[in-house]
Amino acid sequence: SSGINAEYGEYRLKDTWHFLTNLPTHTYNDGIGITADITSLYTNITTEAGSQAIKYYLDRFPHLLPIRFSPDFVLDLYQFLQDNLYFTFEGVIYKQVLGTGMGKIYAPSLADIKVGFDESKLENILEKILPPLAFNHFKSNYARYLDDVWILWRSSWNYLIPSIIKRYEFD
Repeated sequence: SSGINAEYGEYRLKDTWHFLTNLPTHTYNDGIGITADITSLYTNITTEAGSQAIKYYLDRFPHLLPIRFSPDFVLDLYQFLQDNLYFTFEGVIYKQVLGTGMGKIYAPSLADIKVGFDESKLENILEKILPPLAFNHFKSNYARYLDDVWILWRSSWNYLIPSIIKRYEFD
């Protein structure tokens, strides 16, 4: 694997230095750098989507789960936390019914897991749609820090974007 964090097949960056040291050493005449921000990430992670992402990682990396915890315990605990999201606004206590709670200690990790899960789905789609050169380019030139995404793309591949979007929305 040629991704940023190839050990786990992910594209996560640790910090700015990690990003700078992994910038490509060359580009193409039609190469364009694209940055994006995933808007309202926490509040858009449904409990079901969070559970799917957690289960994906528990199945994929069971050796990383401390032996004292079972996968069912982790999933049940997540469900409990999501079912009991409360916050205070102007002295009034509210129960949050959608998304993941901002300021909750597990929210950044959950967001990272969810986006990583989405990236794995995207990678599977791209492997089927993109020509091998474009797919390998994607794997080598895509990176993410939390909800900020960076990719070096080639404008000559723009014709592929509608197919990628259509396939991703279908899956």
